[in-house]
Amino acid sequence: MKRALLLVLSAIQIVLAIRFFRRALTTYRSSERIGTTADPPPQATVSVVIPVLNEVNRIGYCLDTLTGRDESIREILVVDGGSSDGTRDLVSRFSATDDRIRLIEAPPRPVDWNGKAWGLHVGLEQSSDQSTYVVSIDADVLVDENSIGQAVAFAKSREVPFLSVANLQDAPSAGLSLVHPSLLSTLAYRFGMPGSVARTLDQVQANGQFAVYKRVALKRVGGFTIARDSICEDVTLARHAFLSGYDVGFFPADNSTSTLMHPSMVECVRNWPRSLGLRDRFDRTSGNRALFEMFFLQVLPLLSLLDCRSRGTSAMFRGVNLILIASRIGVLIGTRPSYSRVSWTYWLSPLADPLSFVAIAVNLVGRKHEWRGQQLVEQEIDR
Repeated sequence: MKRALLLVLSAIQIVLAIRFFRRALTTYRSSERIGTTADPPPQATVSVVIPVLNEVNRIGYCLDTLTGRDESIREILVVDGGSSDGTRDLVSRFSATDDRIRLIEAPPRPVDWNGKAWGLHVGLEQSSDQSTYVVSIDADVLVDENSIGQAVAFAKSREVPFLSVANLQDAPSAGLSLVHPSLLSTLAYRFGMPGSVARTLDQVQANGQFAVYKRVALKRVGGFTIARDSICEDVTLARHAFLSGYDVGFFPADNSTSTLMHPSMVECVRNWPRSLGLRDRFDRTSGNRALFEMFFLQVLPLLSLLDCRSRGTSAMFRGVNLILIASRIGVLIGTRPSYSRVSWTYWLSPLADPLSFVAIAVNLVGRKHEWRGQQLVEQEIDR
């Protein structure tokens, strides 16, 4: 009985592994990077929108890097959602020395909107209609002086009106280096490496940490309204744009742009899995598929090590799972360039895959989510 069960499990793993290897090879071959361009965007053609809520410890570093020599930036709109930690005072001090920076205090958030989507919506509505592109970045993103111009030039030259940038992640502590790469690997297994324009809905990826939108296209799809009640507003908007007939791309940046997304291991496990299911009104099953694939490709191979010497374990099951463990190490090596800093625990992060699986599962089952004390609106699919 046990041998028959293991054969069935092995068969499922083989099918999923073939899909994963095909996806990995395809994206690896087609990968293209955002790099230095000889044709930078014209001056004052970009509006940068930064939605914030209690970001006093990070927004200063972000604005420091934005106020360099990038002449493509017309304005930097910091949209505050009700901070109480000194964020607004800090932004005001920056605006006193750079007239491109403008602090916008968002009106009270409507009951059917989530905070970040509302901040992006307010920023878009108050941005200059003279800007050809709108760039949204998070307060924890650090760019170099050419990052914005390079990303916009890339979007323009490739004619991609909805572009997400896969910037470097920063995981300096031992705890973050253990869990962050494990969670990131779930995206690598599902989508492969960034570096292409999506051709089908299930290929659509997005990164709201750093995204470039052609203003006219963003307005035509209704701006951020479609993502008002999504807990992964970046993916929801990208999927909506794709279904509206626009090209949607996700490309890595060939520069020093980096993000310290979560300050600690606990914050990372508590908050990032909320959006990793990528489930919304356009794809109601992606979270379930993610868990299914993650269990068979990442969790079960680890569990198989506990049973590898049992007499009831088939040679096929052992062989398949040894191959999957080797491929997991390959993913670990492949994602290392996605980080600006890691601790030595990075190389132990596959051991955290069961924890990542449980964290994503709990968030998919849960119907209530919070972010910094704000209750997030339930998505339309859950009603």
